[in-house]
Amino acid sequence: MAQVDNQSPLGDVPLDTFLSQYWQQQPLLIRQAVAPSLLDVDGNDLAALALDSEIESRIITETNGIWSLQHGPFEEAVFSSLPTSHWTLLVQAVDHYLPSANQLLDLFRCLPNWRLDDIMISYAADGGSVGPHYDQYDVFLLQAGGQRHWQIGQHCDASTQLDRSSDLTLVQDFQCTEDYILNPGDMLYLPPGVAHYGIARGDCITYSIGFRSPSISEAFSSFSDYLTDVTGSDNRYRDPGLQSPSGQISAAQLAHFKAWMQAQLADEERLQQWFGQEMTRGKYSHSITQADDLVPLSSLALNDIPATDVIYKALDSRWAYMEACQQESPVTLFAGGLSFKVSATLAVALCSGSQWQASQLTDLCLTDDDRSAVDQFLQEELLHLEQYE
Repeated sequence: MAQVDNQSPLGDVPLDTFLSQYWQQQPLLIRQAVAPSLLDVDGNDLAALALDSEIESRIITETNGIWSLQHGPFEEAVFSSLPTSHWTLLVQAVDHYLPSANQLLDLFRCLPNWRLDDIMISYAADGGSVGPHYDQYDVFLLQAGGQRHWQIGQHCDASTQLDRSSDLTLVQDFQCTEDYILNPGDMLYLPPGVAHYGIARGDCITYSIGFRSPSISEAFSSFSDYLTDVTGSDNRYRDPGLQSPSGQISAAQLAHFKAWMQAQLADEERLQQWFGQEMTRGKYSHSITQADDLVPLSSLALNDIPATDVIYKALDSRWAYMEACQQESPVTLFAGGLSFKVSATLAVALCSGSQWQASQLTDLCLTDDDRSAVDQFLQEELLHLEQYE
């Protein structure tokens, strides 16, 4: 497996320029953004993943303008029965299952960890496509093998006319404004809402690095669930000095109720806890099976592990840290929806790295709380050992 270096995937575009002029504003084509040698997932890998009932996969076919969608898991016989062209296999969250795909995420650490979602990878036969559509999130479309013809269209929103006559939701009146042929290593950034239409030229593989973009309703629903857990039924509305006719809701009452609700968001420490836990929670509720050579350490502590053994992050884990509300306090490290007060040294190392020798992790633990947190990560299987006997 080729090693990912720290080279920016943005090519000659400085990060600050990308963020100020392109991020969530306009598309950007980057030629040879990533070395093709790093993009080693092939069609057989994807087909094997698509057999698993716990892995999200789809096959989209197009015949004479008629689109159809099948959801996995698939039987092996399905792949031998596919036509010679105009179909696409898509597998979600491949970075949760294949270390080489997971390692690719290191190239995008110039953007906040909590915004990264996952890597979907598609294998398309000649002419394969998922139709003209738009996404509600930022995405980098990275060509790994073969060629894909990308057409970029108009900006779309809730008023855009959509074609729902098939199993897919497609942009009804797609208007191409620019188009590109992407070769292995080329990458196209698209902000939310930009219509796009990719068609395989021969067999091809495309990585889609997507970013999380929760809706306001999802955010409030999650925060409400969190409040229920931490406050129970004791946090209730109170209105001493109530004065109003029986049928009236007065402006003062509404303002009082609004202030009560806003106070929940104004509690900075509570908001931090919810946000960090929610944004590092795993995308899927089931336990991700790690690669065969990664052994979970559910019954071990860091002190039990030989100094030279290598410890890895679980492939499906999310990590982030936040400075404490109070100065001079430890930072809060979030991982897998859990939170721990740890030293900044340990938090930064765990969020920026992916593997360490046991002795390195021991040296990074500056306090008893640090050691306790690492032991908890081992027990929760957020950290794994390559070999342990």
